[in-house]
Parts: sequence; C-alpha cells; structure tokens
Amino acid sequence: MSSKKRIVFGFSIFLMAVTLFIGCTNSNLAPSALYPLPVQTPIPVPTLVPFVIWQNGTVGCYQGNCLLDLVRLSTINGGPTTFQTNGNSLEWDSNGSNICNPSLTGYMNDPIDITPYLPLNGHLQMDIKLALTTASYGSIYIRYDNFTGNLGYALNLSLLSSTSFTHVSVPLFFFQSIPPTYNYFSEWTGNVFEIDLNCPNGPTYFPNSGPLLYVNNIQWTAN
Repeated sequence: MSSKKRIVFGFSIFLMAVTLFIGCTNSNLAPSALYPLPVQTPIPVPTLVPFVIWQNGTVGCYQGNCLLDLVRLSTINGGPTTFQTNGNSLEWDSNGSNICNPSLTGYMNDPIDITPYLPLNGHLQMDIKLALTTASYGSIYIRYDNFTGNLGYALNLSLLSSTSFTHVSVPLFFFQSIPPTYNYFSEWTGNVFEIDLNCPNGPTYFPNSGPLLYVNNIQWTAN
C-alpha cells in the first residue's frame, strides 16, 4: 500500500473513532441537551373581581355583574331592627324593645360558588363604625352562610371606634379552620355575610330606637 493510501486510510479510521466517541457521549445526555425544549410561557392566574355586597349605597355586584336586588339585606333575631342609607354608609337601627342579639344579613337570590376565592387568600372585608359606646356591646361577630354561636369571627371591640370607620378583614380560611364535625363550612352559599350583635351580660338591652352600627364597603376579595 502506498504512503498516500495509508494516510487516507488512517485518517478514515480516526474520523470513525471520533464519531463513535461523540455518539457514546451524547447517549448519556438528557434529551433536552440534544434537542432544547421550547420556552414555556406561564399561564397567568386570573384576577378575580371583588364581589361587592354593599359599597357607598350600591347593593350587589358579583364578578362585575351588578343587578337590582342581586343581594337582599335583612335583619333577624333579637327584636326588630331596620336599616337605611346614611350618606354612603349602611345604618343599622334599633326599632323596638328588648333587643339583645340582632343580625344583619345579606342574602343572594341564588347561591354562589366561593371556591375561586379560597386558594388566593380570599377575605370578607368591610368598614365598621360603632353607633354606641364600646361598653354598649357584649360582642360583635362576623359570619357567613350557616355559622352560628361562637363559630363566627369575633371582633376586638377595643379596636373599633364611634367616630371613624375601622377596616375589618376576615380571612376565609378562618371559616375553613372550624372543626369539620360542625360541618358549617360551605363552598356554595346564599348567605354572603352576617353581622351579629350581642348585648352586654346582665342583660342590658340595646336602646329602643336609634342607630346600632354603621357599615360600608362590604365585599369579598381574592387577597
């Protein structure tokens, strides 16, 4: 064999060895190293529109859908009470004798699903101003759906004021934390909020007439 042929033959052997080496090396690589995957664009989490129950004299918007009488307000228990608009706020009034544990409640015409709010640290929020002195209240509870008794969210009366509104924010996971044996937590509800007043021990009843509480900006939010 001539020198030239020997050189060509040797070079061919060298190229074959290099090719085999690269093939063995690449076989140990992840597929993504050989064939890069396309960049994935994360899907944005949808922004939930706050569910406005009462705000500045307007009642009832759910997911941006505002309908007349979508939310119905009513007062129950503990003697007759009524409500009216006072400026932009909702004024809850006493209208009878021996009133001790009245409730102000917002009802939906049809039950709604609150599950979209739960994984996003949802809150039931409102602004509250006392109409009486702090000592005139035994307790104030915030609830929704079928929560009763001490299963509601008790407000710290010392943080509330009779001269200005105090923002109250109740995390929805508080209601989920109630022991499951009570079976009160509901993902579908027609009772979208409830405020319960209790008179002081004694009992010392609430006044027979006049305002008991002022409320505004009642809404569910996703944060």
